[in-house]
Amino acid sequence: MSIEYNVLNILKEHSSKEAAITLKVTDIVTYMHREYDKSITDKQVRKALKDLTDSELNLPDEQKVIRYRTYDNERRKTDYYYNNIITDVEFKFLIDSVLYSNIFNNERALDLAGHIQTLSGKNLKDITPYANASFGRTRYAQNTDVLANCQLIIEAIKNNNYIEFDWNVYDVKNKNVYLHFRGRRTVIPIRLMLNNGRYFCLVRYRDSRKVYTYSVDLMTGLRVKEQRKSDGIGFHNLNIPLERAVYILNHPYMMGGELRPYIVRIDREYFSRLIDDFSYEINVLKETDTTVDIRVNASCKGMAYWLCHHYDIASIVDNKDKELNKELKKAAESILRQVHD
Repeated sequence: MSIEYNVLNILKEHSSKEAAITLKVTDIVTYMHREYDKSITDKQVRKALKDLTDSELNLPDEQKVIRYRTYDNERRKTDYYYNNIITDVEFKFLIDSVLYSNIFNNERALDLAGHIQTLSGKNLKDITPYANASFGRTRYAQNTDVLANCQLIIEAIKNNNYIEFDWNVYDVKNKNVYLHFRGRRTVIPIRLMLNNGRYFCLVRYRDSRKVYTYSVDLMTGLRVKEQRKSDGIGFHNLNIPLERAVYILNHPYMMGGELRPYIVRIDREYFSRLIDDFSYEINVLKETDTTVDIRVNASCKGMAYWLCHHYDIASIVDNKDKELNKELKKAAESILRQVHD
């Protein structure tokens, strides 16, 4: 390998912009002797650094991979560091998101976290020591290659293709979790989005304006089919917000269905719970010392599920939605059957 390549690796591994760790030429030479070639000289390292910095001369400072600090102390000196485009804390967030995700088994999660670690240096390894075999089991039970499925779905959306896949649900047999086949599906993919650590694909069937939600980790045997002919149905015909943030707020548990307006009364002390779930899409109607009334748009099943989670602090005001009442009644009856005096 070239000296320039090795110098770049050493800066990447042993220096840090945010930790203010810089390397002198003598430091780089020491690492070069330890890790690559004991015959490397100071002059060769200085030339490699000059070639690397000259190649980036016309780039904006924030895009330069190698940065340096120059100062005067008896004579002019220069220290070098690797300029990561994103910080180690941002890399840490990516690693934590991978390890927390519901779409990777243990081996795949650790492999991807390791790839992310290689994008930075020792400082990132120090703050993510759990991104190795000591992390333990992830919560994902299957071996579906979710990222491979996502790649195919993205290609299909881009090229206006159908996708075809085996649809499964999780089941148990002999105390082991497995995928139970429920049928082959051919659909038009619309959007791919991450919610609660799992990828979901919004789809519709040909000539249909109804949008369905499928978990990508439950798709097996997925393939891209032929390019579809237009059926005259565009996004504006679907009557559903397809922006990721808005869709997740309206369907907080990825439960499809038409949107309906609801007035929710929540204990003021626990208003933060509602903010976490509905974020900015909140229209405050009334507030007292103890309660807050707000209007939100949500699917019926999504709202029923949310109310069951927050029954102790929230209620629907003037509920005239018969379908929602039916869902809540079913939930209440189910809970009552499990209660014993």
